[in-house]
Amino acid sequence: MSTDKLKSNDHDNYFKIAKGNFREFYNQNLHDFQAAEKAVRNLICLLLKDQSFPEPKVSSRTKEREECIEKFVQKYREAAEVEQPKYKIESYITDLIGLRIVCYYESDIENISDIISTEFEVLEITDKSLELEKKGSEFGYKGKHLDVKISSNRCEFPEYNKLGDRRFEIQIRTLAQDAWSEVDHKLKYKHDLPAHYQRRIVRLSALFELADQEFQLIRDEGIKLENEAQSQSLTSNGSSKPLDTLGFLTTVNEHFKGFPAHGQALSNLMSEIKLSKNDITALEFKSILDSTIIRVNKYNLALTNDGSPMSPMTSLRHCLYLNDTILFKNLIYNWQKLNFDNWLKTYSNK
Repeated sequence: MSTDKLKSNDHDNYFKIAKGNFREFYNQNLHDFQAAEKAVRNLICLLLKDQSFPEPKVSSRTKEREECIEKFVQKYREAAEVEQPKYKIESYITDLIGLRIVCYYESDIENISDIISTEFEVLEITDKSLELEKKGSEFGYKGKHLDVKISSNRCEFPEYNKLGDRRFEIQIRTLAQDAWSEVDHKLKYKHDLPAHYQRRIVRLSALFELADQEFQLIRDEGIKLENEAQSQSLTSNGSSKPLDTLGFLTTVNEHFKGFPAHGQALSNLMSEIKLSKNDITALEFKSILDSTIIRVNKYNLALTNDGSPMSPMTSLRHCLYLNDTILFKNLIYNWQKLNFDNWLKTYSNK
């Protein structure tokens, strides 16, 4: 018994030394940690820009010194004292520098993971979604964690050379997963709650998961609709039916490249058009664009030369206004009407 007591005291004494060593290590290197955090965050932002998926939000942090020690105590101390009595706390903290990538859709997680895996040396991958699937009946935080280092190829550049041995944890999650993770983290006493309260938490987590799936389905349907619109064209026999999203995109894609095929802006415009002329047909809409697009494009060229071009969405609004300045008067702002009307007077006199 005295021997066990002695061993316990030895461990406690060494832990005090290890804490002191880690605090000194942390304080001496904090500036380097923060510089590395910024460099890798900027690199990831560049890598994820102009991809086939919406640009995600990238954030980062350097873990607080005492938070690192607390994590070591909770997760690693017991094993460290058995495996390597004279341990270094910093050897166990793999997420001292952490980055979080929050994307819009579940399918984006794999796309982002593939890019990270190509551009970094991946040391370990933790797929939270697979872990939950194995448990079957449970819900909870889903996402993907990658422990990485700067790749050897990139280390050849001076700006990354000093980061070669540094580990980074990159978390990839959707907006819904991120929201649930934040809520779940605050419910730190949930396992001590009565069963009926725990059940409510499970139901809540299931709603977040359902939201993720619905976001993905809506996005996929939007892409499908866009593809259908690009493969079709309206003819004189095309359609006398009321204007719907497919008919709208079919016509718009004939005149505008890069027009947003889904999202709130499109939904708002469709609602405004229907509010202005509820009985507008797909064929009538096509006729409006065919008859106004040349003048609106010339106006946009003039604006472009002045350094303020219109977006495809704004150009389309001008087409409708040009067709009927009374019926579609609310589709553009008053200052836009004034500028456009003045230009039209000049244009008509040429």
